[in-house]
Amino acid sequence: MAPPWRGSGAPASDKRKTDDVAASDAAPEAGSGDVLSARMSADFLAHMNHEFRTPLSTVIGMLHLLETTELDGFQRNAVESAERAARQLKELIFSLGFYAALISGVAKPEISAYSPREVIEEAGDLAMLAAREKDLSITVDIGEGLDARRLGDAAWLRQAVANLLDNAVKFTDAGDITLTAATGRDERVIVTVTDQGQTIVAGEEARLFADAGFSDDSAARRQAGAGLGLVITRYIAEGLGGGVEGRARAGG
Repeated sequence: MAPPWRGSGAPASDKRKTDDVAASDAAPEAGSGDVLSARMSADFLAHMNHEFRTPLSTVIGMLHLLETTELDGFQRNAVESAERAARQLKELIFSLGFYAALISGVAKPEISAYSPREVIEEAGDLAMLAAREKDLSITVDIGEGLDARRLGDAAWLRQAVANLLDNAVKFTDAGDITLTAATGRDERVIVTVTDQGQTIVAGEEARLFADAGFSDDSAARRQAGAGLGLVITRYIAEGLGGGVEGRARAGG
């Protein structure tokens, strides 16, 4: 069985596990027309994800090739901007497709033996690249007991931790970001991400991970700036038998 784990991506928050998701996020009754329509739409988007990404990958490849040619300063800046935007769009398409696959049931965890330490370190290494661009530092502290291989979905865990760190880097302008991992009760993997970004409004933490949260215009959403990545993280955590929550930093 996949090891449950804990985590969250709320800016300036102490991230810990919860078995409860916001009550307002309850789904419509199974079998209703709304549920069927939503699942059909999600299934379509999940299967179209590859069709969207393939031509975009070609565009990115051609832009990269163009960068190797002789360009003046203006042209190089334009090509680099276009490539950066194309990569961001590709990441968004991946996130939308993965989200659709999760809510439609197409995506299922693939259980195999993996090392939690290796997976978490890989996610940390990826985040450090973006952190350096903002002159931020990421401290990684992985506790004992996470070296041994265990059964679970390494890709899902890596994606979830990467989402948490991405959110922390995105909304932190200065300071240190800390990633800690430890073994909890029943050999659960507990992941905690803490950052120094602007904190969320106390009492609004659950909205960060609600499906409707990334599309609303609430004050809490604008302040936290969180999006689809945190919603995906919640689905991953629950799919692995755990949960996720954010906790506002004391003192704001």
